[in-house]
Amino acid sequence: MEKSCGCIVFNNGKVLIEKSLHGFYGFPKGHIEAGETYEECAVRETFEETGIKAVIDPKYSFKVNYLMREKYPKQVIYFIAFLNGSDRIKIQESEVESACWVDISKVREMLSFDNLRSLWDEVYVKYMEVYCG
Repeated sequence: MEKSCGCIVFNNGKVLIEKSLHGFYGFPKGHIEAGETYEECAVRETFEETGIKAVIDPKYSFKVNYLMREKYPKQVIYFIAFLNGSDRIKIQESEVESACWVDISKVREMLSFDNLRSLWDEVYVKYMEVYCG
């Protein structure tokens, strides 16, 4: 099974969302490099794709499973993360069409896939419970 990792970055009531070159909205993510932990991968990919430095909370990870091209199993591990520095976005044009900070109340409706909306529902509940409690 192919694995990727990514961050769901929170910043003052907003969340980082990116639009892929295929036109789909989701969270920054990417492939694990040799010798890299899931956490390292998530932070690196977020920075590479959006220019955003994130710090993750390794206690909270969420998994999404799906089939790529309807036959190859893939799992993406996402971490709750927080902005660590400037909120200025600088996209990696070879992989991302655009990225922006979206109000937390609008995130769900922007996501392109049902599995990401279900993931967001879980993340949002945990975020509110742990960080806004």
